[in-house]
Amino acid sequence: MNDGNMIQEPPACPVCGLAVEERDPRRGKPLSIHRACRNRRREELRKERERGRRMSQESLLMASRNDVAEAAAELEGV
Repeated sequence: MNDGNMIQEPPACPVCGLAVEERDPRRGKPLSIHRACRNRRREELRKERERGRRMSQESLLMASRNDVAEAAAELEGV
């Protein structure tokens, strides 16, 4: 039970686990994640999406090369 005299602890950052004491400069509300951690997290997600996109492209390229090799083998057999 909070009677108003208790000091509430700041939330823990989901990225680094440290207490977040920063506040939103426009609204004055406490942030749920450090600004630096938020930027780091965005960058990690961007890199992960890029890796996934690259892997997908490589997979399509390998499938195309396979199709070409099969077609060439079929033409040699004719």
